[in-house]
Amino acid sequence: MPSPATRRRAQTEQRITDAALGIIATDGLEGLSMQRLAAAVDYTVGALYRYFPSKDALLAGLATAILRDLAARSTAAV
Repeated sequence: MPSPATRRRAQTEQRITDAALGIIATDGLEGLSMQRLAAAVDYTVGALYRYFPSKDALLAGLATAILRDLAARSTAAV
C-alpha cells in the first residue's frame, strides 16, 4: 500500500495533468505554458517543477496518461 505522501504526490500530479489537458483542450498546445498551468492549479512555477522537471517532462507525462486511458478504454470495449 502506498504511503500517504506517495498518494498525495500522485493526486497532485493528476491535478496538474488534468489542468494541463484542460488548457490544451480550450487553447491548443500552444496555449499551454508553465506559467499559465501554475496559475490554473494555484501553484508557483517553481512548485510545478517539483512534479515535472520541464515542460517536455510534463508533455511526456500527458502522453503517457492519454495512452494509458486509451488502452483502458480499448480493453473495456473489447
